[in-house]
Amino acid sequence: MSDGGIFLCGFQYKTEREWILRFLGEGLRDKHCYELYDYQRIFQVILSFFNSPLCDEGSQRRILEILQSAARVTRAAYELVQDHSLLTWVLHSLEKRFLESKVINKVTSLVHTLWLTNTGVKRENKNQSQENRKLLPIQLVNEFLCVLVTLIKHIRTNVDVAKLTELFGTLSSVLEYRAVVVEAFREMRRFTVNDSVLSSRELLLLLHKWSLVSKDLQLQEDLQALAQKYQNKELLKNIKDTNRPQGSSYVCRHTRKRTKVEDDDPAADVQVSELEKCREHLNSILAHWDPVFPAPPSTQGGEALRAGAPGGEAVPVTCASIQVVTKWLVRSLAGQSSLGEQDVSPVLRWLRNRVLPHPAAVREMLRDEMLRNNLFKLYTRLCQASSTSAGLSRQLGGLSSIMLQLMEEQGVSSTFQELVKSLCLSATVEEDGDKTGDSSCSYHSCYEAVVGETRKFHGFLNPLNQFSHIHPGSWLPKAEAVSLVGWGQGLGD
Repeated sequence: MSDGGIFLCGFQYKTEREWILRFLGEGLRDKHCYELYDYQRIFQVILSFFNSPLCDEGSQRRILEILQSAARVTRAAYELVQDHSLLTWVLHSLEKRFLESKVINKVTSLVHTLWLTNTGVKRENKNQSQENRKLLPIQLVNEFLCVLVTLIKHIRTNVDVAKLTELFGTLSSVLEYRAVVVEAFREMRRFTVNDSVLSSRELLLLLHKWSLVSKDLQLQEDLQALAQKYQNKELLKNIKDTNRPQGSSYVCRHTRKRTKVEDDDPAADVQVSELEKCREHLNSILAHWDPVFPAPPSTQGGEALRAGAPGGEAVPVTCASIQVVTKWLVRSLAGQSSLGEQDVSPVLRWLRNRVLPHPAAVREMLRDEMLRNNLFKLYTRLCQASSTSAGLSRQLGGLSSIMLQLMEEQGVSSTFQELVKSLCLSATVEEDGDKTGDSSCSYHSCYEAVVGETRKFHGFLNPLNQFSHIHPGSWLPKAEAVSLVGWGQGLGD
């Protein structure tokens, strides 16, 4: 294929160009076809033509289909990324011009296929040491991450939910893979730059896009309040563009009529299923976010930085972002149709390692009444599910530990706190005693002490009775439930 033929304009040349691109897409089937295409410099020609004014939407889709066929070939997927800088080309194309939704869907599928093909040949036994495992270079992983973050900006309200699932699934996979690479570097004592991924700005934008697709009004309100309070210009711009009228009243009536028809469509169930998968991937993505807290502001001339000075609002904005993310994560888990250890574990690990070490972020979380209520709901669900799942039982213990730390941060009286801890320990001893036939009365004495101390608190309904149904046949709730009662008393104080 000559360079001149594809770049010529006119109806005759357009028809010929469409035939050539269709033929190239259907003809690339294996590595031998790829080698022939590469030898003829076909990829250089079509990549250059993609951003030409002569390249319409149909030709763009044809070119992306050719690249998609090549991405399924192992050698082609690697060389296109390494030698032809395909990811850089994708990033440039996304930022240079407006792309239609169908083209964006093709780009998403291309990046997804490139990632699967490149990592598919690198997978080794997970039991092998990191030195013996073959991992992609971290620079290449970061390139994939950069492209996927840029694709988030192009998510629209009419996005194909299946493609959104593909995008979120790829982003989650890249973040998990990157964590493995970074851990391997640490074991080999190799230096890594910029360990943190996903800035607060990118994460808030991701949540905003998701709130529009899932029609989550509560999340939209939380994000709008944060954007207005801290004047997040990018988020405000996206919210403003979303609220802009989309068309005439006729279009609105037509849309309502179409929506009514779609409600009875069996395809709606498939869309709900895809949204559930998206939410699971989003949970995993958010659990990889490492909030960056700047060092304490330095003082110049004995005067600390003001809130309006550069860097003066960094900590409040980060804490507010953590509060919004935590609120959505807990609400999402509490409302999920079926809970699994793989869903709960990353969120609890993120709370324990990334949030609890920062008292300012914890205080911001505890101010939100809805977040606290959803924590109760999540705890109740874990208590109910722990009897049938050993994995969820372990996660219940982890959530109990988090509750106790939150109770300490809330500033509950030391007497009450120690009694709750003693009750938890006594319950464990009694459960072990039941197994061996040797029970103790310490649990009951601690329980009575906690109840007596609880009555000293005001403004909070004693929830012991509401937890007593969790374990039928026992007049006492389990230790974890009582620790939650103690945490709740601290919040209600």
